[in-house]
Amino acid sequence: MADGVHRNLQFDPFELSSSERVLRREGVALPLGSRALQVLLEDDERVFCRVGSHVNADGSALAVLPAGTGNLLATNLGLPLDPAEGVRVAVAGGRRQVDLGEVDGELFAVMAGMGFDAAVMDATSSKLKTRIGPLAYVLSAVPQLFGRPMRVRVLVDDEAPRRRHARAVLVGNVGRLQGGIRLLPDAEPDNGRMDVAIIAPRNLAHWAALALAVLLRREKVPRMEVLRGSRITISSDRAQPRELDGDVIDPGSTLEVIVRPGAFWLCVPQPDQAADLADS
Repeated sequence: MADGVHRNLQFDPFELSSSERVLRREGVALPLGSRALQVLLEDDERVFCRVGSHVNADGSALAVLPAGTGNLLATNLGLPLDPAEGVRVAVAGGRRQVDLGEVDGELFAVMAGMGFDAAVMDATSSKLKTRIGPLAYVLSAVPQLFGRPMRVRVLVDDEAPRRRHARAVLVGNVGRLQGGIRLLPDAEPDNGRMDVAIIAPRNLAHWAALALAVLLRREKVPRMEVLRGSRITISSDRAQPRELDGDVIDPGSTLEVIVRPGAFWLCVPQPDQAADLADS
């Protein structure tokens, strides 16, 4: 069985032997030579995107077995965080087509951002994240609260451009942040569009009000405007930090997002087993 599974995992240079060990331990039998299922043991959303785009080419479904501490994508999609449970989901038959976003030829699955959020990601060290987890982002965010706003022009599909003073603009395929915080509760990863959050606090009181509204899941969040579209272009008056799925990319004055609808098939829990993606 294991040799047959391994022949289905042809995504160099990704090391997938850990997935094979999980499959062997759980006694999962897949047909030799089957192209119906590919397995990825990974918590890096960027790796997920690259593998997912290859999977789509032959009609296979991608089974993701989360392997780290972040697992933001898995949380948003209602996927189990335990690899053994992930194997059971993979063979249970639940399938869903999922969108991806593209920026400068790079794919993302969760969020892209310009401004404050990318600055926080850039300031947060891997060592600190390993030591204290998501709290590391909170500590890194404090000095960034006092930065000056950027003047942005936000163009969504064929709508009239919007000009704003903002601290950050986020484009979300899904809506949850670390710790299960719902920033974009209406974002859906399979509707061919992404939600755009223009975040524009001007002082600490604004930041506090915004954070409280998000934590309490209020319908209206002050100092945040939400749009939705399939082609989003954000232009700033000066170069800004930028990020894709939490990875900082080169700074720039433009963030142009193109949605790739139904980019690949994903193994998901059956509707009676999990919320979020499987229920939609």
